[in-house]
Amino acid sequence: MNLFRTGKMELISTAAVAFAFAAVLTLLFLLYGKPAGTADAIVASVSYTVIFGACGYYYRYLRQYIKAPGARVVVALLVQLVSVAIAALSTEIMDSRGTEWFIGILPLLVPFGLISWLSLSLCYSLEKCEDERAEEAENETDCNGLSQNPDKREPKETISVREGNRIHIIRTEQLQYVQAYGDYVMLHTDNGKFVKEETMKNFEASLPDYFVRVHRSAIVNTRIIVRTELYGKESYTIYLSSGIKLRASASGYRLLKEKLSL
Repeated sequence: MNLFRTGKMELISTAAVAFAFAAVLTLLFLLYGKPAGTADAIVASVSYTVIFGACGYYYRYLRQYIKAPGARVVVALLVQLVSVAIAALSTEIMDSRGTEWFIGILPLLVPFGLISWLSLSLCYSLEKCEDERAEEAENETDCNGLSQNPDKREPKETISVREGNRIHIIRTEQLQYVQAYGDYVMLHTDNGKFVKEETMKNFEASLPDYFVRVHRSAIVNTRIIVRTELYGKESYTIYLSSGIKLRASASGYRLLKEKLSL
């Protein structure tokens, strides 16, 4: 499970994890740090959790570019440094005694943070493995002729997206790529981003043939692809004319090559 996806259930799960993380930190601070008051411990733990969580969110998208184990260790240490620094600054502002009690808790806080970061990294690795297995299964089914887009419908020329009291009409050729967004899809167009309540599978079935699902979480308009590059063993990067870079799986890249006759 990805702790930082934006579906409704994922948001609830993420909020619960963040709350539990901050609560555990607060308890550690009160038991071993001896702050002036409970409020000081809460502020320090919340500050640390916010920075740690933000770094964890962006790491999900950046980890594919950080392959070397040494580089990942450096990232983990930098996250701890920044999180600790912000928490210490918050403590300095809140506690009249300064950061003395907070410095005393660092030998316990830093290992706790590193273990938490390792756990988060493992979650992302497991998620990636699950995605790759699902893609391989889908690709194997296609190769065996058991599933060649059985739900393929007449392609749409326009896509309607409701936003409050407004309805946006998007022409299909203006669509750059589609991104999985929890239980929804995020439409990236020439005029901005729009969220539509539909699954990737259903949405893919209504797109014209020049759209290809290059990843379990991405469908791209092949007409705006300017180049592709091999990145890693079986990972590819697709560059769009808009400057956007997308990741393609091995099976998705094979479909793209077939579509573009490469």
